[in-house]
Amino acid sequence: GTEGLLMWCKQHTQGYKDVLVKDFHLSWRDGLAFCALIHHFRPEKMNFDALAKENCEHNLGLAFKVGDDMGIPALLDVEDMLIVPRPDHFSVITYLSQYYHFFNKPQNVTAKNALPPSSSNPTNSPAATNNTTTSAAS
Repeated sequence: GTEGLLMWCKQHTQGYKDVLVKDFHLSWRDGLAFCALIHHFRPEKMNFDALAKENCEHNLGLAFKVGDDMGIPALLDVEDMLIVPRPDHFSVITYLSQYYHFFNKPQNVTAKNALPPSSSNPTNSPAATNNTTTSAAS
């Protein structure tokens, strides 16, 4: 269910600068959490350290374009995320479900032991959380 999806998102964005996933609306509004999720599994797709929390439009646009280029349909628009004070959580859940299903296919992951940028904490690696990822949203 949605709690499993939220847990999965928290696990795979933990340790990224300026990213704290607590919900399915405000945690995603600046785009950094989407970028962190992509970077966790496919670090070659973007330079996370070059992103700034203040550049919401750029971050969201980058995440949606990179996701779409990889095969994750862009179900959200940058404008939809920015025009309202609180993005629609059902839309965010639906979009994140696409990420979950995409990144749970081994052929779609290039960094099996990816760590957040500038991090040396091995507990943030997917190997440390692999046993719990299969119980997230279906």
